[in-house]
Amino acid sequence: MKKLPNYLPLIFAAVMICFGMSACSSPLEKLSAPSGFALSGKTVMWEAVENAVGYAVAFKNNETETIEPRFTLPDGLEAGYYTVEVLAIGDYESCEDSDWTAFSFTLEKQPEQGYDSDGFFFTLLSDGSGYEVGRGNANLTGTVAIPAYFNGLPVKKIADGFFYFGAGDPSTGSLCNVLTTEIKLPDTVTEIGRFAFACIIKLEEITIPDTVTEIGFMAFWGCMMLKHVTLPSRLKVIPPGCFQDCALSEISFPDGLEEIGEMAFRATYYPSGHIKRSDQSFTKIDVPDSVKKIGNSAFSGCLKLKEINLPDELERMGRNVFYETAWLEALPDGLVTLEGVLCGYKGDIEEGAKISIPHGIKYIASGAFSNEKNLAEIVIPNGVKFIGESIFSACESLKKIELPADLTVIPYRTFYSCKSLVHIDIPSGVTEIGENAFTFCSALKEIVLPASLNNLGKLPFNSCDALSKIYYEGTQTAWNALKEQNNVTAEQAFSNAAIYYYSVAEPAEEGNYWHYDNGGNIAEW
Repeated sequence: MKKLPNYLPLIFAAVMICFGMSACSSPLEKLSAPSGFALSGKTVMWEAVENAVGYAVAFKNNETETIEPRFTLPDGLEAGYYTVEVLAIGDYESCEDSDWTAFSFTLEKQPEQGYDSDGFFFTLLSDGSGYEVGRGNANLTGTVAIPAYFNGLPVKKIADGFFYFGAGDPSTGSLCNVLTTEIKLPDTVTEIGRFAFACIIKLEEITIPDTVTEIGFMAFWGCMMLKHVTLPSRLKVIPPGCFQDCALSEISFPDGLEEIGEMAFRATYYPSGHIKRSDQSFTKIDVPDSVKKIGNSAFSGCLKLKEINLPDELERMGRNVFYETAWLEALPDGLVTLEGVLCGYKGDIEEGAKISIPHGIKYIASGAFSNEKNLAEIVIPNGVKFIGESIFSACESLKKIELPADLTVIPYRTFYSCKSLVHIDIPSGVTEIGENAFTFCSALKEIVLPASLNNLGKLPFNSCDALSKIYYEGTQTAWNALKEQNNVTAEQAFSNAAIYYYSVAEPAEEGNYWHYDNGGNIAEW
């Protein structure tokens, strides 16, 4: 006996109450049992039952309910003989449930690969739940409709390079796809591969169905006439170069988007091509609050972009994100800020300059001051939660810096080749120092590392020739565990500096130990 749906006991109680009153004296009519069963791919379908409010489905000792007269079989089923049972659910005002009906069918073993009648080539996915489709021998001229099913299973992935002929030059159209003018994607697709639609010169519009959750690297790169794109509502990441060198007239990001990859919408300058620059003509972007990361040069070269709205809590913004935009062009020289983000410095910094970052800044973008040869001193106030990679890389005149007390990460190449930096105080809550963070800081003589440190990138203090002492605020045991956990060696990571371990009281054993004296200064035992 199959269990009734969870809400039916309440309906039964209501019916029994009604039977105790004269208003519900007539018997209920039993619904017709479901019939007209068919198997299409992995979906069992049947004819709708008149007056049914839904259906109960029993399959492999599990029961579920569905409103529509269909049931999709679970992934991973092997070839074999199966039975599904279905009943129609009544409203218990005029009708009661039907009897159960059984439908048996055989799942055939799916071919690993094959062609359809249009010449598309299909490859069975590793989980057996559907197929990846490639162009095979299909005609790509004009409108191309991607099939939804092959051999009864859904088409879930568009293969890498589907429409891309390889080595194309979008500025001239050489070796690009000049055949396809329209693409229709089925709502079975969940993934679009790398370069899948790259360099389709005549494509002007495309709707990506909401079923798509993943788009590959540079999927639409070089679609020089692509003006309109409808992005899927469940998309979390716009990958690097995805819409680089397109001609988008507007952008609407889905709520829930988390990351915009580097060069995702970049407009490239092609000095040797017939087209000098791709025409990304959108003038405004509203980046949803769900976005945490924006990659390097994501909107670089979008000459008409003049209005930008960013989320309140960015965790990473790359370098040159808005380089060569109308927004940046309209700003005066000086610090470039946008809604709590310090993007960089516009114009020339005077020799020996001291800069104080204004309060209210929460994040400093990657490369914000990189290669600024004249910057001598900078103060970063409390409230700045994140700093990007390489923000002071190759600032050869930088001698003094104040970091915010609540900083937790010093990222990749933060102070790379800051050859004049003699001293720096690392905040006590820093947990990570990234790869090459202080490499080639050749004037740095000593440094204090907090006990909170648990992640070390490769060669953090490599080629710091003057570095002779590192004062670690933890124990020798903790230091050894830190090195082992991060697989670093002293001579590579710390330029052979002597390591001193913190001890409040003078240790009995010999070794390198230190403490803070009454004045808060470093004192060796």
